[in-house]
Amino acid sequence: MGDGHPPARQKIVESGIRRIRRRIRHGPGRVGSCEDGSVSTRPRPRFPFRVLVLSAVATALTLVGYLLLTGGLAAGQLTEAKDRAAQIGQAADRPDARLGELVDELGALRVNLIRADNYTSGPAWWLASRVPVVGPGVDAVRRTTSSAGELARAAAGLEEAVRALVTSGDGTFGKAIPRPVLTRLGEAAGELVEALEYTEQQIEGIDASALPAGLGETVARAQGEIASLAPELAGLARAAGAIAKLLGSERAQRWFVAIQNGGEARGTGGLVGAFALMKVDAGAVKLERTGANEELTELADAGLLPLDSQNLWGAARLQHIYGVNLSPHFPYAGELLASMWKRQTKELPDAVMSLDQRAVANLIGVVGPVTVDGITVTGENAYQWLTVEAYRRFPESAAKDAFVLKLTAAVLDRLASGSAPALPTIRALFDSIRQRNLYLWAAEPGLEAQLAEAVIGGTVPDQPGPFAMAVVNNNAGNKLDSFLYTNVRYRGGECVGSGRRSVMTVELRNDAPLGLPDSYFGRGDRAMWGGGDSRSDGSNRVRLAVYLPQGAHLATGGTGVPGADAPLFTGEERGHPVAMFGVELPPKGTRTIEVEFTEFGTLDLLNAPPIVQPQPMLNPQGISVEKGPDCT
Repeated sequence: MGDGHPPARQKIVESGIRRIRRRIRHGPGRVGSCEDGSVSTRPRPRFPFRVLVLSAVATALTLVGYLLLTGGLAAGQLTEAKDRAAQIGQAADRPDARLGELVDELGALRVNLIRADNYTSGPAWWLASRVPVVGPGVDAVRRTTSSAGELARAAAGLEEAVRALVTSGDGTFGKAIPRPVLTRLGEAAGELVEALEYTEQQIEGIDASALPAGLGETVARAQGEIASLAPELAGLARAAGAIAKLLGSERAQRWFVAIQNGGEARGTGGLVGAFALMKVDAGAVKLERTGANEELTELADAGLLPLDSQNLWGAARLQHIYGVNLSPHFPYAGELLASMWKRQTKELPDAVMSLDQRAVANLIGVVGPVTVDGITVTGENAYQWLTVEAYRRFPESAAKDAFVLKLTAAVLDRLASGSAPALPTIRALFDSIRQRNLYLWAAEPGLEAQLAEAVIGGTVPDQPGPFAMAVVNNNAGNKLDSFLYTNVRYRGGECVGSGRRSVMTVELRNDAPLGLPDSYFGRGDRAMWGGGDSRSDGSNRVRLAVYLPQGAHLATGGTGVPGADAPLFTGEERGHPVAMFGVELPPKGTRTIEVEFTEFGTLDLLNAPPIVQPQPMLNPQGISVEKGPDCT
């Protein structure tokens, strides 16, 4: 043959050519070839399309089956984790709780969370999260397990450090900890920061309203818990390294402890009525000295504070023990108290810690009943004794001060003895920190910078944005703030130009009963200024400082307060405009201050959720926030 093909192969080629020609003539899928060369008009089965459909269905079923299988496995791990977490919480609440046993359970909980994350990660889950309708639910599961797994992995170092702590100790608080273990505890806590921030972002990104009812409620509850707790935990984790050093991980530290009396309100909680000096070395605590505030005879160095604070509060007041903590910014109080102690003893304390009655009551609940002067104070009645009963039992101020000082010293001494159970003590301290009943300041600037990022640092932020605060200082020279209730409301208003008109409303309610001892609940201000009867009639007087967002312009203030229709004066602290009011509170009376202002800033700041920071008070402030419409 002319083309060199063998006969059989040529026949095949010619047959193929004829088939192609027939396709061209009759169209695809309509004809077939018979053995005799005739044309068949039967429809040709579309096998490729059918195979494609079947393959797609099989793939989808496989994907669904895989998701159901791994999702079920993940759900089982999360259920175990939930049950285990509940059991850990119940066990930790028991007075006989053992840290070693809880660490074992926490280790198992970590494994549950990591497995759940592993089951719900990978291409299949990513692909399913992009599918319409079911995607949001799948994505919510992925985000939840991913954040939990990340947090569990980051906690590995902390688990290891706590195991080392258990091995080196006996489960009590206040005894020495090997310095390397104490250092590692601080480092391991710091390693959690990124994981906590990741968890917060992941959970916030879930639209719980788009999920099925049961899942949506669970996610919404988790969002609320994480939103309230994660920032505080992250702050404490950042500060953990500083706290470890102040606990003596490198050398012994001396702490000045300011014991505040919230019955006479101050910016950081209450009047410093007593103090203690503690030596802290590798976690072991030794109580070296206690005393009443009258023993602090030297003046503080008010020049340590910025001029705006000196002008706002008065440098002369800031020098005295009754005025060192007028400002709500605790680092200022720490500096002033440290300077006062240094002038008196020539020694600068490494740290200054403040405790109020609620913190002391929390600790009494841990160390057990304390008996002083024949009076037994327990966790159940401690708060009542510290705020009211001590004043009734001891009409003379010196006797009352001696009782409170003995009681507080006994609590601190019990902690220092190393006999208090570790877990309940840590929980009581953490609760006190969260509720702002305990603050800590460090003399070393680097350590103080770390503490300032956490709630324990007690700072007033100096960044721009919708931040406000209502700060009460007692102005009557009595202890009636034990019965003072404060509600603070921030209402974002309409947008005007490059700003927003907003309102801060502060309601003060005096709920003091009649018949209280004149020596504590009378009107010391009247006696001082000769303004009338100083006996206790249930009335009170406070000075209210309303902190506004940085750059805000004050419009009006003082609605509903006789004698306070306008601020006594205005000033500034940490970049915040401050309007100061004198407020007279009659017996069983309520007064309301309403401050209108215009806040300015970029759109992202104007549209950010407002923050109202609570002042530590014996009766916690009620806070409500209304954001207002978005500015464009």
